[in-house]
Amino acid sequence: MLAAPHGWQKAANHGGEVESMRATTYVCAFFMAVAASLACSSASAEVSRSAADSKPPQATPQDTVSVTAMAHSINSFACDLYRELRSTDGNLTFSPLSVSAAMGLTYAGASAKTRSEIQRVLHLPPEDKQAYEGYRSLFARLDEEARAGGARWTLANRMWVEAGAPLAPAFVRTTRQSFRSEVGELDFRRSPETARGTMNQWVEKTTDSRIRELFPQGSIDTTTRLVLANAVYFKARWAEPFEKNQTRLEPFHLSPSSGTTTQMMFLTHRFGFARIASGRVLELPYKGERLSLLVLLPDEVDGLAALESRLTEDSLRAWTSAVRDRRVRVGLPRFTATSQFTLSQTLTALGMPSAFDEMEADFSGMTGKRDLFISLIVHKAFVEVNEEGTEAAAATGVATKLTVIATAEKFIADRPFLFLIRDRASGCILFLGRVADPTL
Repeated sequence: MLAAPHGWQKAANHGGEVESMRATTYVCAFFMAVAASLACSSASAEVSRSAADSKPPQATPQDTVSVTAMAHSINSFACDLYRELRSTDGNLTFSPLSVSAAMGLTYAGASAKTRSEIQRVLHLPPEDKQAYEGYRSLFARLDEEARAGGARWTLANRMWVEAGAPLAPAFVRTTRQSFRSEVGELDFRRSPETARGTMNQWVEKTTDSRIRELFPQGSIDTTTRLVLANAVYFKARWAEPFEKNQTRLEPFHLSPSSGTTTQMMFLTHRFGFARIASGRVLELPYKGERLSLLVLLPDEVDGLAALESRLTEDSLRAWTSAVRDRRVRVGLPRFTATSQFTLSQTLTALGMPSAFDEMEADFSGMTGKRDLFISLIVHKAFVEVNEEGTEAAAATGVATKLTVIATAEKFIADRPFLFLIRDRASGCILFLGRVADPTL
């Protein structure tokens, strides 16, 4: 039976060579392998549909309701998952959108107790139609928001089934219509290493080579029967760019008694700003102003833990609602964060144990049989933020020199902070993390 490799629960945080961009974000990849008993069936099914080939339908009032509801679901799940992962040392980053989308695929094929547990952990609405329409509408909305700002954006789902093993037509139809998922066959039984290579190539291509070798050697074996995958890739520029000639080495306080120096970017402009209890909130929009980076900065150097403990869907909504347009003197460090996790134990702790139990799991909605259980969940993410922007944004940045710094609010992120990438209209969190040390 396929087992999750040890030692992945701790995040790996590091820098690395990155393409120079003003604000570059790559939210990459939640993948899950589902292992079955050695029995297999004779028929086969294959469905292929590219999200790029399907033009999103015109938004309707119902779409807006569905997007808002799904955003609340994902944000609630994001805060729950962050609480489970926050004990990880150092920088931390993950995509709740990616995790929810991949688990949504399993929800579509789950039954009985397994289905209700997944529904509860993901905070999905009680009716299937609402959940499926929520994912479909949200994916279409995010496509539209990214295009409006000229961002590079990919949200892709993919399934690989054991050659000769059929998937239930209703499951294939739901995943195609609501999750834009393609389905293909791989010979896990006879060539698991070849299958692993094929899937890793898909990951690498979908994430513009930012995620490589997601499935390490030995993670896919002859008992694997089905792999479900989701990948999100996002790359955008600031609406108001930082000027490179303003970036300089500045102190960064790691704790009240220790520190380092980091390349700090500076800019004075009008941004969304709010003071909250023991902290401050800053919103930096990307070009097109549909998507934004939200930074949550504690007032005290050692105040991050307290801020993390207050992070809930309700508190986040209250904090973002308090944001108002202000002239702000911003200091934000360049940073790169990479994290990799196995999430089986984490999701079990959140309340979905049966999905990982060979005897209890019920994914009969996928194959018509109770012969599947989840044996491996891997999540990996990468984010980089720096100065470089577009020509138009740089021109806007020059205008900020006319503002009066003395009258500006100050937001100098010289201590550990939280950050979110989100859709401004719905509030949906695409990416959530913290920077404990921008030099890592």
